[in-house]
Amino acid sequence: MTAAHALAHALELPAAIGALTASLEKAGHAAWWVGESLHDALRGCAPRQWSLSTAASAQQIAAALPRAVPTRARGLAFVVPTAAGPVDLAPLRRGPKIEDDLLHRGFSVLALAWRPADRHLHDPHGGGEDIDHGRLRAVGTPAECLEIRPLRVLQAARLVALHGYRLDAALEAELPRAWQGGADPIRAIDLRRELHGLLMSPKPGGGLAVLRQSGVAAWLDFGPGEDCGRLLDGAPPDLALRLAICLRGQPGGDRCLQKIRADAELAARVRRLIGHHPIEAAAVSRRRLSVRRLLGRLDDRERQMLFALREAEIEGQEGAAATREALVLLRLALAREADERVASLALDGAAVMRTLGLGEGPRVGQALAFLRGQVDDDPDCNEPGRLLDLLTQWAEQNPAQDNSAAPD
Repeated sequence: MTAAHALAHALELPAAIGALTASLEKAGHAAWWVGESLHDALRGCAPRQWSLSTAASAQQIAAALPRAVPTRARGLAFVVPTAAGPVDLAPLRRGPKIEDDLLHRGFSVLALAWRPADRHLHDPHGGGEDIDHGRLRAVGTPAECLEIRPLRVLQAARLVALHGYRLDAALEAELPRAWQGGADPIRAIDLRRELHGLLMSPKPGGGLAVLRQSGVAAWLDFGPGEDCGRLLDGAPPDLALRLAICLRGQPGGDRCLQKIRADAELAARVRRLIGHHPIEAAAVSRRRLSVRRLLGRLDDRERQMLFALREAEIEGQEGAAATREALVLLRLALAREADERVASLALDGAAVMRTLGLGEGPRVGQALAFLRGQVDDDPDCNEPGRLLDLLTQWAEQNPAQDNSAAPD
């Protein structure tokens, strides 16, 4: 008996999900725990999601579980809200038996099902043994497994990154062939989900190696850096940073960001990190204006991540000492500039209101923000006379649209 099969005897579903399967069984429809949540439990890990399959049809699911919400056309999948979290529920689509369904689950370690009613683990493809031996193997031939769903190339890479699986030799040999021309049918949402799971795993380097070997990394326009896997494994779990590590040297990373349809906030952060790497080059000779730009364009966390990335990159390289010295000097320049930046304006809100004849209102804040920006660019102008001149010019060039009444 494998360790996975031994664990199956002790499996317990949360009470709310157990009640859901009991409702289906009471209505005469067998129900099984399946998918990655079962796989995680058999590895002794806490499941991150819950997936069930049932012999019930879509109509029977709706009748037995009124709260089930269809998530795919023709009732191919449902989500059921429970006190233990949402549960993905799907009727058997490949035949009347659970074994018919498991035949199409891609990898043996995912081709398992556990029926709470009789506590029996169905494992027709040796997935339990593969879990024990840390091996990722296709159900059926690798060509059939990957041809049906090219997304499984990325899924394999994610499983390697998450669980440290070793690819079966036949599966490994098929990956490059399977990916050629296989990206077209993949939805951006699925691509993004698999890539996110890989990059945010504790050790993404192994998964990245699979992406490179299969051709996915080149298709995603990842840079050629040989140190990428090492840097990913040592980087904090920040998605923008880890994407930026993969996209170093690729202007803006635009092609990758477009393919995964990254949201605007993530895309902007990735572009900022790529655009200011290496950070010592972004502040040319530590000139004051370029140092100010670093303060204005990056937040403190982003600057610290870029410093840490640069220090990790140069580890063991020739000339590392000179780069470290440049990074230390840049840190000092940023600290000095930050100290000066927080200095008080020589003109306060009351003086702005008197000069422009304003009462309290948003225009006062706009005027102060303008003056703060002028001082950031030229700290020497932070004296009352020069600020008054700048304020007067600003008011003339930006007439108020709906001024508050001047004070009596």
